[in-house]
Amino acid sequence: GGHGAIALAFVAAGKAERALVIDLNTPASFANLRDVWLPDGGALVYPGGLARGRGEAEQGPGAGSGAPAVTCEHLDLSDPGWLRAILDREGLRPSEVAVVSAHACGALTDALIDECTDANVDFALLPCCHGRGKDPNSLALRGAAHALNVSVQAATDLARFGHISAKGFTAKVRTISADITPNNQILIGLSDDPVVRARKQASALKLVSEHWRRSWQGMHPGIELPLRGSTS
Repeated sequence: GGHGAIALAFVAAGKAERALVIDLNTPASFANLRDVWLPDGGALVYPGGLARGRGEAEQGPGAGSGAPAVTCEHLDLSDPGWLRAILDREGLRPSEVAVVSAHACGALTDALIDECTDANVDFALLPCCHGRGKDPNSLALRGAAHALNVSVQAATDLARFGHISAKGFTAKVRTISADITPNNQILIGLSDDPVVRARKQASALKLVSEHWRRSWQGMHPGIELPLRGSTS
C-alpha cells in the first residue's frame, strides 16, 4: 500500500512483470514516484493492463496502449477473499503471484497470512507494532514474552511462524539490517505441494520414531519396545 515504492522497485529491477499496490486511498506520492521510476508508464508495461472489476483500478500515462506496469487499486484488506477475487479476475494461478508488505501493522500481518495461505499464494511480510493495541492478542503475547524472557517481537513472530507452518506452508524468517528499521524480521511463507508436504511430515515422524526407539533400547537393553495394543 501507500506510495508503492516496493512495487515500483520490484518492477524497475525486473523482479516482477507488473505489480498491484493495494490500499484504501491513493496518495499523490504514488503517481509522482511512478513518473520518476517508470516514466511514460515505463518500458515494462503489460498489454491490456489490469482488468477493472472489484475496486477502482488507477490508470495513468500509457493507458492507451497498455496500462502502467504498476497500478494502484482501492480495496479493504479486512474483506476476506480479496486475493482470490483478484486471481480469478486476472486469470492468474497462485504460483504466478506473490504478496509483499513492509510494516504490515499489527493484526494486518495476521490477516495477510490467512489471506495468502487460503489462496495458496507465496508471501513475504515485514510486521510492525508487535504486541500493541492494534493486535487483539497483545496482552497474551506480552505475557508469553515475559514468561519466556524474550522480546514481544520475537514471541509474536515465532507464533506466526508456527501458524504459517500449520497452514501447510514452508515458513522462513529472514532479517534486514536494524539500521534500516528496528522491525527487521521478514516472515516468508512458501506454498508446498500437498504430496511433498505429506512426504516431509512422514519423514519427520519416522525420524522421531527412530530416535525414541534408539533411546528406549539404550535405557532398556534386551527389552523389546512395548507397542500400543500389545499384550503381555
